[in-house]
Amino acid sequence: SLVDFHKSDQIILIYGPQSSGKSHICQAVLHESCVEYLFVNGESELCNEKLNDYYELVVIDDLDKLVSTKGREERIFTILNNQILNKKPALITSSKDITECGLTLEDLSSRLLSDKIFTINDLDDSDKINMMISYSSQRGLEISDRVLNYIINNCSRDLYFICALIKNLDRVSLSAKKKITIPFIKK
Repeated sequence: SLVDFHKSDQIILIYGPQSSGKSHICQAVLHESCVEYLFVNGESELCNEKLNDYYELVVIDDLDKLVSTKGREERIFTILNNQILNKKPALITSSKDITECGLTLEDLSSRLLSDKIFTINDLDDSDKINMMISYSSQRGLEISDRVLNYIINNCSRDLYFICALIKNLDRVSLSAKKKITIPFIKK
């Protein structure tokens, strides 16, 4: 659905847990498109956008964090409505289901739910272990199954945390010239 997305008139909503890759998807879509676009995320100041304009592509990352005020909801609604009226695409991501975002504008909810909706499901433990094996091998690390199970059972299961932990273990084990073991991780 995202291949040549910038040439479509679709509104795509993607939601999934934090650190599931939604922002990477947004950046990939922007990278692949060579059109004038509007990118909105938690750091954006929506008050500076021209609301009577449309864009060749709109990407809104972390909608659930953006809709903190009615004014922001109205601005996002206007941006999306202009895209729909002008048959231009928009990609929206959220860590929460739209019904859990606390939206007060029913028209915004209906626009968001009007086209394609994709959910990114969290990986189960075996998938996270396979991801750690793959990520470790890319870094040239060998981590035993026992150590991987220890990480899954005793550390945060957030993918961002797991990747950061493996990077840190790689760096620290190289500088200490030690194998990655459970006592090493505890220390």
